[in-house]
Amino acid sequence: MAMEALEQLQARENIRSVINRYCMEADRGQLDGVAALFSEDAVYEFGSRTYLGRSGIREMFVESGRHAAVAAVSGPFLHSVSTSLVELSGSTAQATTYVTVLSGAGIDHWGRYHDDLAIVDGKEWLITRRRFTLLGAVAGGIGEALR
Repeated sequence: MAMEALEQLQARENIRSVINRYCMEADRGQLDGVAALFSEDAVYEFGSRTYLGRSGIREMFVESGRHAAVAAVSGPFLHSVSTSLVELSGSTAQATTYVTVLSGAGIDHWGRYHDDLAIVDGKEWLITRRRFTLLGAVAGGIGEALR
């Protein structure tokens, strides 16, 4: 049975909220908050690396924070999402979202999140798989260093 129009709008908004919360939690360095937006068995593909589960996703941020390019940046990071397309299929969904990451020096890198999401425990949308496609990065920036 197809979702009613209002249920579809609510589902899309809830999914966009998960994506937005990811950016805000990441920018604040709230790694437990980031991890909580993923299912227990989630997969995160970032460049040539794959991180498994919430603990693996949390570790991805810890590893990134140790990188010399990250340490050299002054000021906070800001993940800014824009264009987003959400395709619903019952209790699962796929979302493609453009993201630009800024640092104290300005725009650092940009790309797309390709997310698979599902309603978990019958109540909340969580990311089950994320593939980040890096579309561009400034020379010497974090995006370039983390390829």
